[in-house]
Order: sequence, then C-alpha cells, then structure tokens
Amino acid sequence: MRSGRRRPFAFFVPFGIAVASTTLVSGAFAGDPGAQLALASISDQELSAHVFFLSSDELEGRAAGSPGCNVAAEYLASELHRVGAKPAGDDGTYFQNFKHGELAVKNVAAVIPGTDPGLAREIVVVGAHYDHVGRGNFGSLGGPAAKGQIHNGADDNASGTSAVLELAEAFSMLPSRRTILFLLFTGEEMGLVGSKYYCDHPLFPLEDTVAMLNMDMIGRSVDGYLFIGGMGTSPAWKPLIEEFTAGQHFKLELKDGGKAPSDNSSFYSKNVPVLFFFTNVHEDYHRPGDDWEKVNFAGEREIARLVFEIADAVANADARPKFTESGGYALPDSMMRGNWNGGARPQAGGNPDAPFLGITFAGDAGPGDGVPVRSVSADSGAAKAGVQAGDRIVGIDGTAVSNSDELLDKIRAHKVGDVVKLEVRRGDERLELPATLGKRQG
Repeated sequence: MRSGRRRPFAFFVPFGIAVASTTLVSGAFAGDPGAQLALASISDQELSAHVFFLSSDELEGRAAGSPGCNVAAEYLASELHRVGAKPAGDDGTYFQNFKHGELAVKNVAAVIPGTDPGLAREIVVVGAHYDHVGRGNFGSLGGPAAKGQIHNGADDNASGTSAVLELAEAFSMLPSRRTILFLLFTGEEMGLVGSKYYCDHPLFPLEDTVAMLNMDMIGRSVDGYLFIGGMGTSPAWKPLIEEFTAGQHFKLELKDGGKAPSDNSSFYSKNVPVLFFFTNVHEDYHRPGDDWEKVNFAGEREIARLVFEIADAVANADARPKFTESGGYALPDSMMRGNWNGGARPQAGGNPDAPFLGITFAGDAGPGDGVPVRSVSADSGAAKAGVQAGDRIVGIDGTAVSNSDELLDKIRAHKVGDVVKLEVRRGDERLELPATLGKRQG
C-alpha cells in the first residue's frame, strides 16, 4: 500500500467531480485527495461512452482482424494517448502486430511508467480482450438464425475493455511505484490468441511481470454479484480482496484456479499471479442481443474501482506477490455444471455424474465446419487425447457433428470411462484422437 494511506468506510468525493451518490465499493484513500480524484475519474458516463462506441453496429462485432476490430484498436490507442498513457507496442506505437495464420491482427499496449527507480522495471498488467465474434459465423450461440447478424459484444468484452481505459486514466493521475502495463488483446474468442502471443513475445520480460489482472465480461452484475478467479495463484490475493470488499455490497464467488477460458490463463501458464474478474454469462452471451443498453454501468464502475484499488496496492507494495500453483479451472459453479447459456437452456453436464469430455465451445461454426474448441480443461479426457484450443471437432465415433448440440448428444449416450474417437480438424490436418470420458470436477 502507499505510505500513509488508510482505507475509510465512507466515500469522499472532491468537489467538482460528479459521481453517483450510491456505490458498492467505498473506494476512497483517506487523506489523499489525489487518490480520491483518480478513483472518482472512473465514471459511469465514460464507461458507457466507451462501450457505446465499441459495441456500435458500425464495428460489426469486432471479429479479430476485421475492419471493425481495427477501428476499435485505433480508438483504444487514441484514448490511451488522450489520457497520457505512453505507447508500449512496436516501433513506438500502441500496437503489437502479428499474424494468426493469414490474418493480420494486433494487441494494443500502453504504460504508465513507475515512479520508484528500484521498482519501475517491474510490471503490473491490467488487461482485457477487445475482439468479439463479428457476425456470428464463428462463435455464435444464437443458432442458425443468428448467423450473419451483428454480435456487438457490449458485455463481451467492451465492458472489460472500457474499464481498462478508465484505469489508464486513473493511473495517469496517480502513477505507482511499479509500471502499469495496459494490454488489450485480440483473438481471445479464437482461443486466447492475443494473450498467448504476448506471453510468447512479451514487450516486457515476464520475469519482471508481478501480476496480471484480467477483466472479461464485467458489465452484467446483478445485485452486486462478482466472480473472482485466480485466488489461489498468490497468497497476497485473499487479504487484498478481503480488505477492499469489507463492508461493501458485493456478492462474491471466489475460486482458486488460475485457468479459465480467458486471457489470465496465458499468464498463469508463465507463472504470473493472476486475478480474473467476471459477472457470469447471461441470455445474450455470444448472441446478437449483447447490446450497450443492457450493461449495468453502475455495477461495472464499482468493479473497475475495485480493480484499480487492487492494482494500486500491488503496484505500490514493497514486495511483489508470490506466485503459487493453482491449476484448477476458475469459473462460476453454474458454468462448471455445464450452463454456458445464462439460464436460457441447460446444456449437458448439469448432472454431476454425466460423462465429461473437458472442452468449452466457441459457439458453432457452420454447416460442415464442426464445433470450435474454445478451451480445454486440464487433465480432462480431451486434454490427454491432445485436443487443443482452436481445434474443430467435426466427428465422433465415425459420425459427423455440425454443432455443439449434436456433439453433446453423442457424449450423453456414453458413460464415464468410455473411450470416444474424436475426428478433429486442426488447420489443414485431420486427426483422430481417442478420448476417455471422465467425471466432471467442481
């Protein structure tokens, strides 16, 4: 923590700063008007303006590498420049450019340099992915009728992206002892493409990266609900979360594991302590209805302020957080039971004794294109068989599958311990991978 700071139980707002009168997080730093001003700069109004732009029809759903996604990247760079965050990408730009197959894509990167000569080389990452699924030809959960419709992705993940911009503004007003790196990833919906690329080609040494805080879908909090994963990746996390949520109105669901179908997984795999902030799936998840006007901006503001306080504490502590292994999957219980549809309809897996393959889907691709794999659970049958994120399962036991419902029906016909033969398409390769169905954990 910053020297001399104490956390009060009431939120003090400096005059001249207009914010809502009720908050879920107290969010003040007693005796530090500069810190209060920085925290109050994270506002509903600016969050909503960012989400409105990023989820507008003109950007056509921000599919990675698309013109709309490139417009979003330029917007992010412009906003980071506006608030005073310095470019951290290639050749003095805000962009880390690379190819994913034949697709030209880019991460967006900016820093607020640290103020302590002894600690400034150390990095705290605040991140989110800014891509979505475009017109739903890949990744939609809306069924055949949704193909070709714009999936605006206001919650997924314009909400997390807008919070990163707001934290960049807040930290530009209140620099920390360590450097804060703001990373906005592309290609998350294609299998964590951008964050994996960054971790394999870091702009700053990963051994100097002390923590990664990831915000993915933080715009649909109901009654103060907030999921935080990664709690077991450092012993520092539990006391920090307890401190900054004490006496507040968050309804927390906490999980230890560092892995999830989001960008924190890429950093966890490199032994970086992570936290994953998330308000769960909903009826508009990966569907055309994920629009701006449905976002709970008051709830998002309080989550963003909480992340700011945690990042500030980590960036100013004398010691960096210690990494501990916690390899389990960190997702809400409802999703671990198989409900990835926000209650719209249950998927196979709601029965804890049902056979478990160990993959999550990136929606459905299209006729003949199989089922895109978004992520693979560690130690699952799919993982042991060699299934990878980005693969497409096009058949099982010699029968073609064209969507996730067909695949789930085939799995439901088996029992735990059965071996199924998966036909997988990986780029131009076709692989036959035998997978043993297990029992769902958690």
